[in-house]
Amino acid sequence: MNKQLFFSLFSLILLGLLACGLQADEYTTLGQQVIGDCSVTLSSNPSSPQNTGTTITWTASASCIDGTPEYKFYLRNPAGSWSLPQDWSTSPTLSWNTSNLKSGTYLVQVWTRRQGQTSALEGASPSAPFELTGGIGNCSSAITSKSVESPQAISTNITFQYTASCAGGSAEYLLYHRPPGGSWRLEHSWQTTNNFVWSTSSETTGIHIFQLWTRAQGSSEPYQATDIFSYTLQEGKCHSLSATANPTSPQAKGATIAWTLSAQCDGGITPEYLVYRRKPSGSWVLESNWNTNSTFTWNT
Repeated sequence: MNKQLFFSLFSLILLGLLACGLQADEYTTLGQQVIGDCSVTLSSNPSSPQNTGTTITWTASASCIDGTPEYKFYLRNPAGSWSLPQDWSTSPTLSWNTSNLKSGTYLVQVWTRRQGQTSALEGASPSAPFELTGGIGNCSSAITSKSVESPQAISTNITFQYTASCAGGSAEYLLYHRPPGGSWRLEHSWQTTNNFVWSTSSETTGIHIFQLWTRAQGSSEPYQATDIFSYTLQEGKCHSLSATANPTSPQAKGATIAWTLSAQCDGGITPEYLVYRRKPSGSWVLESNWNTNSTFTWNT
């Protein structure tokens, strides 16, 4: 063989190896069909959809340029996580036990290569979707809305309304609360009621942190989705203070004057009143100390 022919053949082989190398990233991508030295298809029996608890048999069929194929099965759950139910073997079937699984759409993919090969794979099937119904549901998100937005005065009653996105089931909820400078405490344990009334009369001012956990009823998971939010409480203030005399001014000395007091306070707080009276000489006299009575009688 002359040198020119040798180097030409060497260059072609090298280019071929480089071309194969460019596909390495493709071969490592789960969920993507790959046709290399082998091609493979995948089928299920029974077909989708099925109730959880059904055993599904997956059958792969591979064709390689030479040699005997072997198979590797991957499974992706509705949350998007891949697992390996069956590693490399010559068996073209996977028996999938769906007992106690969540409802939702699963993906199954099979990889193949020729026996004796050490490459990651030489072919991969398209991902096959499979719908399971009637199983444990899966909650993917949780949102908390408030009857009144933060901030509010202490003693305001605030209703938290929960909304969860759950596939194949109904949600249940658990709520944790951390007051300012304090530790986490449980406001309520797991419940199917989708609201909670937070009574703030005994709370402290500052930023309160809440964490809502949600999961599908029947699930044994600690939680499936969470919502973390804060709420600020502040001191309640009173305003719109007024005092009305009966009878009205002027009156003769010796008359009894009934004063009606009124005030509006944040958070539904009951106001209390203190009454001073200034004499014509200019000095102030305390007529009534702090109390919740909204009336005051002045004997002139």
